[in-house]
Amino acid sequence: MTMNATADLFHQVCFNYPTLGALYKYATYDAMRTAKQFGVSNL
Repeated sequence: MTMNATADLFHQVCFNYPTLGALYKYATYDAMRTAKQFGVSNL
């Protein structure tokens, strides 16, 4: 409010981060891809 910013700027700044669930999902995909590169097949 003191910056004369708009609600759109507030929304972009505050809600521009992925959810914790999305972070875990992509971390799992990355781990599975890395394991596949090293020949680990029992995931």
